[in-house]
Amino acid sequence: MGYLDVFASPDVLKLGFRFKQDVVYLSSTFCRLGCDPGFDRVGLEPYIDVAAIHGYLQPKRLGRRKDSKSLASVCEELLGYSLSKELQCSDWSHHPLTEEHKEYAARDALLTVFLRYSASFEPRL
Repeated sequence: MGYLDVFASPDVLKLGFRFKQDVVYLSSTFCRLGCDPGFDRVGLEPYIDVAAIHGYLQPKRLGRRKDSKSLASVCEELLGYSLSKELQCSDWSHHPLTEEHKEYAARDALLTVFLRYSASFEPRL
């Protein structure tokens, strides 16, 4: 099963932080490498966007637009974990990726899972 198969499969629940934005970045990256990614042309459902859930669960403020928070700020707020984002704007097109880039990506993915299953995301009755 290739990456596109995983993204397109209705049997695979995808989880991300601003998930559709990441899919657009992945698609453009693979296009630059000469591949036909198709990520932005497939049905991505089912997926859970942790950023959207966090925004939805925030108290509504009258007269103010909800703030769009970063993964780092949500991790600090809900998990008490300070996430360094220094590699976020570095060159991700150079392959193979450095060990630091791989660790950064893995940490982002793992923290997204932690956020999804944190008590702050459970429905309050």
